[in-house]
Amino acid sequence: MNRRMWIGLCAAVAAVSGLEPAGAQAADPIKVSYQPAVYWALPYYVATEKKFWAEAGLEPEFSTFPAGAPQVAAAQAKSWDVGGTGSVPAVLGAARFGLITVGITNDESKANVLMVRSDKFDAVKKDPSSIKGQKILLTRNSTGDYAVQACLKKWGVAKSDVQLVNLGQPQIISAITSTNLSLSSGFSRRGCSGMSSRCLRALSRVVPPGNGTLPVTA
Repeated sequence: MNRRMWIGLCAAVAAVSGLEPAGAQAADPIKVSYQPAVYWALPYYVATEKKFWAEAGLEPEFSTFPAGAPQVAAAQAKSWDVGGTGSVPAVLGAARFGLITVGITNDESKANVLMVRSDKFDAVKKDPSSIKGQKILLTRNSTGDYAVQACLKKWGVAKSDVQLVNLGQPQIISAITSTNLSLSSGFSRRGCSGMSSRCLRALSRVVPPGNGTLPVTA
């Protein structure tokens, strides 16, 4: 996202949020939410460092969330005006709280994977039904969640045949690396970090749509 696009997007967000346009005497405060350490959070950092917010007549106040669900829930209380989140939270937020998506930052569909510990990879790959009775760590209402469900369907394994455990992505990586649990979902940078540590391998990649989106509160 280049400088002109970012400033234009900031101006559009300000308009949708009912804030004063750029050119006002003082910068308008705007509450910005995002999830740290994901690719689509980078533009917020760049905009701050390059002072793009100020050029758009805005003064941001940032808040961070570990996942989309608590981020969207906070929107109900008007805790933020604009934010970056995944496609699933954006859709659920639109249905429940009237969130409006004003832009798509990037496509992360292929980063949604079902992962397995490296020492279990060959066995599970050879016989996917061997996962029955095992725990699968995932983040509910995420594209990773839907990727897991798609993989189970592909293999003919019912959801009732496994134990789905809801955790945030950082907690999933920690649990996999420190316990004997074998299976987890991953999306965006968090899934890649698990694989880069060589403790996990991508077992299956049934791709649901997965984008970083920019919703604003209605």
